[in-house]
Amino acid sequence: VLDDEPSDATAELGAVRYRDAFAGQSDERDFEQRSEDDIFIVCTGGTTGFPKGVMWRHEDVFFAALQGGRAGGDPIERPIEIGRIAQQGDEAWTLYAAPPFIHGTAIYSALITFFAGGKLVISRSPSYDAARMVDLIERERIEVLVMVGDAMLLPFIREVEKRGDRADLSSLSVITSQGAILSASTRKRLEELLPAVMILNNFGATEAGHQGQSVTDDEDGGEDGRTRFALDENGALIDEELRVVEPKPGARGRIARKGHIPLGYYKDEKKTAETFIEVDGARWVIPGDWGEYDENGLVVLLGRGSICINSGGEKIYPEEVEEVLKGHPDIYDALVVGVPDERFGQRVAAVIQLEPGASAEPEAWREYLRSRLAGYKTPREWHVVDAVPRQINGKPDYKTAKAIAEAGTHRVDG
Repeated sequence: VLDDEPSDATAELGAVRYRDAFAGQSDERDFEQRSEDDIFIVCTGGTTGFPKGVMWRHEDVFFAALQGGRAGGDPIERPIEIGRIAQQGDEAWTLYAAPPFIHGTAIYSALITFFAGGKLVISRSPSYDAARMVDLIERERIEVLVMVGDAMLLPFIREVEKRGDRADLSSLSVITSQGAILSASTRKRLEELLPAVMILNNFGATEAGHQGQSVTDDEDGGEDGRTRFALDENGALIDEELRVVEPKPGARGRIARKGHIPLGYYKDEKKTAETFIEVDGARWVIPGDWGEYDENGLVVLLGRGSICINSGGEKIYPEEVEEVLKGHPDIYDALVVGVPDERFGQRVAAVIQLEPGASAEPEAWREYLRSRLAGYKTPREWHVVDAVPRQINGKPDYKTAKAIAEAGTHRVDG
C-alpha cells in the first residue's frame, strides 16, 4: 500500500510513503518495452452465464472504456499528456466505486480516476453497505459516486432519507450509474432528494465500453416509464440479418458498437465469432442487449435477448417490464422471468420485493402496467419475497428468480 502522506489509518495497513518506495530504485527495465498491443483482460459480470474474459488491446480499452485519458474532455493525443493532466490536478476528483473490483465498472472508474490524478476511495466492507458508503462520503468528502443501477441506489436513497438533515452530502457533485438499469422512477427520487447533484445514467458493457448516456428528463421517457439512451457516434442497432437498422420509430435490433473494440473472449472462439462480427466492412461488437428506436431517434433499452421470454410467439424482454414495475409506489424491486406454460410455451412471472408497509395487490399492479405496456407483457403470476435475488455486483440473478417462480411457494393471487 502506497500513501502520499503517512496517517494512522494507512499505517495500520502497512503503508509506506510513495516517494520512499522509489528511493534507490534502478532506472533499468527488467521487462520488455510496453506496447499498445499488450492485452488487458477484464471479466464480464456473468448475468446470463459464467463470466468470460474480454481481451482488450491497451489502446482500444484506453479510448473505448477509459475516456481517452481525459474524462469529460477530448481524448489525449500523446501518452505524456496523462502525466501533465494528473500533475495539474484540474480534472482530479475524489471518487468512490461501489461495485466490487471483479466488475468492469469499478476497474474502469479506478483507472480513469488515477489518470486524472484523483483520489479513489475503497470500502473495507466485504459487501455493499449503503450506511458505510454514506459515512465514507461524509468523512472522505467524496465528489463522484459510481453505482450499479437500482440495486445499489435504492438502499442508498433509503439510508439518506433515514438520516435526513444529519446526512452531510455537500461534497457530492455527480452520481453515475452503469452496468444495470437505473429506472426512471429511481432517478426521479434521486433528483428530488439531491437536487444539486448531477445524475448520469450510462449504458455500456464490458465488451464495448461506453455506448450511450441518458442525461435529461426528456431522454428518460414520458408516461411509459422507460429509459431512453442517446447512442454515441460509434453505436447503432443491428438486426437479425446483420444489417444496420435505420433509426425509425419502432425499429428494433441488438445494440452494437464499432471502432475501438476488444479482440474477443479469452479461449472462447465460438462465443467470439458470435459476438464480434463484420458488417459493411466494419468490425462490430454485439454484447446481446436489444433496443428500439423511438420517435426522437433515441434508443429504448429492452434487455438481453438470451433472457427474452417467448409467450405464444410474442417476445417479451424482462428488463423492459421490470423498469415499469419498479415505478409503482408499492414495489421496491422486481425481476421478471418466463415459466413453462402448456398453451403458450412460456408465461410471464414477476418476483417482487415490496416497499416496507406495502401489501400485495396484484390487480392494482396489473392495471398500472396495462396503462404503460402492451397487455401481453403483463405478468400472469406474482411471487412476493423478502429480497429479490441479485449477484454481488448488483446484477439480476435470473436463475434463482426463475427457481422461485417455478417452485410457487411465494405466489400470491389476486
